[in-house]
Amino acid sequence: MIKKTIEILSEYTSYENLRRGICFFLSQEHRAPSPHHASMPPESRTLRKITDILKSDITILGTYEHNSRMYFGARLADRRSTVFFATSWAGVDAFIKSKKTLRQLLLESTDVWVDPMPQLDPNFLPSVVDQIEFADLLYRDIPSRLRINIL
Repeated sequence: MIKKTIEILSEYTSYENLRRGICFFLSQEHRAPSPHHASMPPESRTLRKITDILKSDITILGTYEHNSRMYFGARLADRRSTVFFATSWAGVDAFIKSKKTLRQLLLESTDVWVDPMPQLDPNFLPSVVDQIEFADLLYRDIPSRLRINIL
């Protein structure tokens, strides 16, 4: 089921189709957990990639799924680590429509971890946010060569 959904999502190229694909994916077999869902940092190998949002030679920012929850995965400046943080379709939509930055979305998230670091100390969070590439830029301000053509 998940494999088929990811195949369907990979065929979508326009923003509206991407939105419908993610909504379809999230509506199948499960419902998104409540925002009060206890967070447990999963291991990155258990994440399933939904789509890239920003990409150069590797993924800079992507959306992922784990246990019926959607996550952003943002590459850190060291280019070896990725911060994962829970989001929703509304969060993805707000980023793509340049209403919120990655910094704002990450600071709103209740489930954050850095791969390969298994848990994230809340006091360490501000320094992690500072290491995210394009953390303070709106989507429209990121160079077009890095954006996936979804609009």
